[in-house]
Amino acid sequence: MALRRIGFDRPNDAVVRNFREAATSPRWHEPFPETEEALQRLRALGLPMHLLSGNVDHLPILLSNLDWAALFRTVAFTQGVGFQKPEVRVLRFALRRADQAPADAVYIGDSWEADILGAQRAGMTAVWLNPTGRPAPGPRRADRSLRELPGLLADLGA
Repeated sequence: MALRRIGFDRPNDAVVRNFREAATSPRWHEPFPETEEALQRLRALGLPMHLLSGNVDHLPILLSNLDWAALFRTVAFTQGVGFQKPEVRVLRFALRRADQAPADAVYIGDSWEADILGAQRAGMTAVWLNPTGRPAPGPRRADRSLRELPGLLADLGA
């Protein structure tokens, strides 16, 4: 579908395969530098980690390529509900899959609108990963704002 949008009416199998390989490469989706260590430390603390994404097609392969697939107890996709973040129904769907009450969940995200406002509307604690330190748009504030994940780990004593 993406290839058709950029002018490939009939991409051949090799083009599609190369596109998929590029789209699932860790080089294309470079995580924040501290993410790997933070995920491992959170796992060592015994905290259940769950992932909510709108990237249904490539995410399982990308997680596998990063060796992160086993870090998450559940992976939920917005397409499973038919809505995108910040729609509260998407977040409630993810909470049900994770068997978590909103008040017991901490949502960490880097998108103000999709992640932080959505998580707060769903009743979760919202932690904004904000590496640039930009101010929150509008009057609302995140429950916690971090420039990098080690700040969260310090709060947890990890």
